[in-house]
Amino acid sequence: MIAAARRLRPPLSVLVPVVTGLALVAGIAASSSAGEAAEAPQPVRAFDEAQMVVYYGTPRTSGLGVLGRWDAAGAARQVQARAETFDRLNGDRGVVPAMEVIYGMVTAEAGPRGDHVAYLSDDEIQPYLDAAEELDQQVILDLQIGRNDPSSEIDRIDHLLKNPRVHVAIDPEYAVGPRGVPLQTLGRITGDEVNEVQEAVRRIVEEHDLPPKMVVVHQFMDGTIVDGEAIERIGGVDLVLNMDAWGDVAAKKRMYEHFAAKPWAHNRSYNVFLRLDSAVSSEEELLRLAPTPDMFMYQ
Repeated sequence: MIAAARRLRPPLSVLVPVVTGLALVAGIAASSSAGEAAEAPQPVRAFDEAQMVVYYGTPRTSGLGVLGRWDAAGAARQVQARAETFDRLNGDRGVVPAMEVIYGMVTAEAGPRGDHVAYLSDDEIQPYLDAAEELDQQVILDLQIGRNDPSSEIDRIDHLLKNPRVHVAIDPEYAVGPRGVPLQTLGRITGDEVNEVQEAVRRIVEEHDLPPKMVVVHQFMDGTIVDGEAIERIGGVDLVLNMDAWGDVAAKKRMYEHFAAKPWAHNRSYNVFLRLDSAVSSEEELLRLAPTPDMFMYQ
């Protein structure tokens, strides 16, 4: 029986309707006055116009994130409602709902390929794509990497990334190299490897004439990203640094400020652990974080 991944980290003590994903990511048509032809839609990068609210997890268990508490359609409705709450509070900035699904989950056993990763099937992913299409949301596929090469993992989801709603997340803490064991070895990736992932995503964007895609990088310890200063801004990619530590809320705020100041925090994200944080921050409290997050992720 394959053992599901559990976080290695200790707890930290130490618009008025919702502006939904496709309109922002695929482009917004400028309004026209009476009698004038509407202008052609212009591409708009998601974070230029909106914040993102994300529910994280896997359909295989409810223990690894809030997403697993419902089926795909139910999860999409839940994150939609949360996004609407943010939209009532964040002024003129819109809100994009999204679901981050763990596509490649690390396991204690090596598995048939010896890489310590179990992947979802297309049949398991499709309900999330359908729900996102129905409610005009985005889908982020989380790759925990294991013993695999970070950029080669993009090849596994190439067919899914052709969908303009689909984006990528990577988990450095589980990238353990060719000899490491997830859940025992703390993983890491380099700035150059992040660039390779971005380049792989950029090529898909260009080859298929897609709007920019997000690459979300999860980080809770400095050592999980090595030589982060080498990380570049790459066309066709919106890089997001997600601070995903859990525990004491005051300590989390300090950790967020620490990572938000990193030069590779091109867009900033704050993670809320509904069951593991010392208190669940309200939407009002989250919007008062400084600098203001571009993304709020619920796990």
